[in-house]
Amino acid sequence: MKTKILLLSSVFVLSACEMAHDDLQQWMTEQRQAAKGKVKQPVAPDPVQPVTYLAPAQISPHEFNERRMRVVSTTNRPDLNRTKELLEDYDLESLKFAGSIGSNAGLSGLVEYNNHVYTVKKGNYIGKNYGRITAITADYIVVTETVENADGGWRPVQKKLGAEGVISDTPETETK
Repeated sequence: MKTKILLLSSVFVLSACEMAHDDLQQWMTEQRQAAKGKVKQPVAPDPVQPVTYLAPAQISPHEFNERRMRVVSTTNRPDLNRTKELLEDYDLESLKFAGSIGSNAGLSGLVEYNNHVYTVKKGNYIGKNYGRITAITADYIVVTETVENADGGWRPVQKKLGAEGVISDTPETETK
């Protein structure tokens, strides 16, 4: 008898569970039907009209160019045949002024690169642009670089090398 009651109650409980999911089944059916109608067909792109590209006439580097053929002054040209100094291998922007030693008559500068300190004096070359030390003070080093301009001439550019690196760029009068 106990088994019959247990069997009858389990059937009753299971039938109650089936009724609770009827609304869920109905909602799922509605969602499936709504999702099917929302897919749109892709639109074909507009046809593209071909365009002919005409490149501008290029000048060969070997052709005559009046600007290149002008006589260039060699007054500011650096000496390219001299032996390079150690600090000419580094960009001036990567060097820092670390201090100065000596008296005002013979002041030497200390330049730091990559945690190494180098001693320099007036007249030494420094930086990749043919820079030459023209003055050393207690706070900075004045370097005059010789930079090539677009016409093939050379012009001096004065820079100050301080504790934070290059602190100012002051171009001198341009000479061709």
